[in-house]
Amino acid sequence: MQTGQAPAETGDVTRGRVGWIAVVLEPDDPCEAAVRWAVLEAARRHLHVQVVLPDDHRHHVGCRKSFARAVSVARRTAPEVVLTATVIPGPVDRAGLAASVDAQLVVLPDASTHIAAAVTGAYCPVVVVPDLPSTPRPGRPRHSVDPYPVMVAVGPTTGSEVIEFAFAEAESQDAGLLAIRTWHDPLIDLGAPAGRQALRWDAANAEIRADLDHQLSLCRLAFPDVVAETLVVDDRCSDLLAAVALHARLLVFGRPTRGALLNSVAVSPALALSRRPPCPVTVVPPAEPAWPGWLPSRRVGVADLRG
Repeated sequence: MQTGQAPAETGDVTRGRVGWIAVVLEPDDPCEAAVRWAVLEAARRHLHVQVVLPDDHRHHVGCRKSFARAVSVARRTAPEVVLTATVIPGPVDRAGLAASVDAQLVVLPDASTHIAAAVTGAYCPVVVVPDLPSTPRPGRPRHSVDPYPVMVAVGPTTGSEVIEFAFAEAESQDAGLLAIRTWHDPLIDLGAPAGRQALRWDAANAEIRADLDHQLSLCRLAFPDVVAETLVVDDRCSDLLAAVALHARLLVFGRPTRGALLNSVAVSPALALSRRPPCPVTVVPPAEPAWPGWLPSRRVGVADLRG
């Protein structure tokens, strides 16, 4: 493995390169799992890895120690991957956003303090890696059920770039794909003693399934080797995904669009599971990144209030 010089204080996170994955680390935070995931992903994509370290002029020694730990993990994991480092003066959220301008992925450990800022403001997909030991998870792309699929959370307004990212990851990892969509209609009560509630529930569920199949249709044509399954459930999104994704190799979300005000009342599932990831969680920004504001960027529905 090639390594760069000791971290030098600079605002240029690219150093003239293209094709790299950024790992944003803070001094003293556990970084082994995040570095290991980034290096393996870089080896699979034939990319470099750059360790991005914030420096507020008080933790420079800690930055050097973090880079030394990252080098040690990378050497043991994928020695062929080129690893370099850069230090950006200022707080960690600035470092993460600066890195996301040119990186293909930004990788964070789940102990990072700026996950929310990265998820809502980064210019490239953000991956949050839990601090868990890595275990081999072989895919079975031509089998009807992959025990460790790539999972994608799909809502009524999920962009095509999110679904395409999940399909591309499944194809590159020879994995299956599971698209999950939750829904809820407060006017349908299956516990009610009267009449047509079950029929209304069946009709609503069938409509959601048809809509999900329509959302996946183009990617199914573009990625014919990916076995894509669907799961539609009347349940709280965050609770379901936290349980199901324990056996996923990757969980993919679109960027939260409900705004900071609504997130303070009912936090977005993407934010909730990024802060406590059951597996590596990826949040994909829209094609045209929007400035994160206080108000939702789309119409709010009942599902937003249930999380």
